[in-house]
Amino acid sequence: MRRVGRLLALVGAACLIGGLGRAGGDAPSVPALPALKDVAPEVIVTVNGTPVSRESLAALAILLDRDRLLDALITVEVVRQEAVRRGVGVTAAEIEAESQRATAEELDAAAQRLGAKSQADLVARGKMSVEEAAAERARLAAWYRPMAAFNLLTEKLMRQDLKVGDDDVRAEFDRQYGPRARVQQIVLRTRTEAEETLNRLNAGADFAQLARDLSLDRVSARAGGELPPQPRGSPLGDAAFALKPGQISPVLQTPDGFHLIKVLELIPGENRNFDELRETLRRDVTARLLRERRPFWLRELRAKSIIRPSADISGVAPQ
Repeated sequence: MRRVGRLLALVGAACLIGGLGRAGGDAPSVPALPALKDVAPEVIVTVNGTPVSRESLAALAILLDRDRLLDALITVEVVRQEAVRRGVGVTAAEIEAESQRATAEELDAAAQRLGAKSQADLVARGKMSVEEAAAERARLAAWYRPMAAFNLLTEKLMRQDLKVGDDDVRAEFDRQYGPRARVQQIVLRTRTEAEETLNRLNAGADFAQLARDLSLDRVSARAGGELPPQPRGSPLGDAAFALKPGQISPVLQTPDGFHLIKVLELIPGENRNFDELRETLRRDVTARLLRERRPFWLRELRAKSIIRPSADISGVAPQ
């Protein structure tokens, strides 16, 4: 998935950022796909006095990763065409703001994995110099900038299609502030494996140790299977509220596999005012739905497009 994202960013760099640069000003724009000459000099590099052309670079890229590059290019083009059809554009200022936001989020997340609160906290602790932090920020911003243009166009289009009703907002309130359950889980590949593991637990085996040894979810396994608190309305949350603290569930099946959960604590809901939080909750649920539905929205947009492969571009019969 990350590889596809990188390819979309690379294609987006040429298709969106290059076009916006030519448009000038800060008016919303949906640029056309550029020609090779618009995004690279005629000579890319000189090796021992021999020039290597941009055409050679493009040909090599096609030979090495034709299918993925073409897939990314098609995705960018169908989004671009849909934006043109609906009159939706992005500005250079929006792209810069989004790239800076994504950069800061990524840097802070990386710092938190190292035990700091943020990148600034890492610098304050002397774990990273000011110069190193600035260089890393510039590197990531350059990476996120082309992706930001594609992401913003996609998000603006999706927002036009997305309907967030009062029931969705209420469900988000319940998810964030309603009763929750602290649980440990073990995720297994088959029902047989899960039932065998349940027998071991009923015979006195340690849940946390089995989670570390057996669970397919390696992130929670490192914490002995413990998950973030699960709300009512989620598969594991609903199963937890049918149990008492200390009890272990029967085998539960989800799209992720076969689960066993142990209830650690049932946490009562918070006393919060729904009306005061309504708009914040609406923004939260909108952001979550945009994130969750994006791959399906892109797939549907492509399915509505007429995509006809031309003559094979690599000399090998298309798959």
